[in-house]
Amino acid sequence: MAKETVYRYSLRTVSNCWLGEVMLTDSKEFFAMTDWGNFNYCWSTQEDIRKFILHLDEDYFSRKIFQSVSYQCSTKEMQGCCKRFASKILPALKEAIKEELANTEEELC
Repeated sequence: MAKETVYRYSLRTVSNCWLGEVMLTDSKEFFAMTDWGNFNYCWSTQEDIRKFILHLDEDYFSRKIFQSVSYQCSTKEMQGCCKRFASKILPALKEAIKEELANTEEELC
């Protein structure tokens, strides 16, 4: 079995309130456990998943998250939940990834 790298992010607000736990894998998988629900999605990109996430906007991200659950419940309420999830989680995740990548680049120098 091939080894896979998993990137785990414990996300918090500026006031240190818990937002959620997010995991990204080399297989381009996204897993999140949050107060807004537990979501997952898998992209088919060749780019490093962390760098890929940095280029996403909230609308696209929330649509993909909604796609991942729409077979279970396709309602406007769930769509709104996915939008709220994206607006809280994506900005915090991007900041965590940027910090990690900056630290990694410093270590390589």
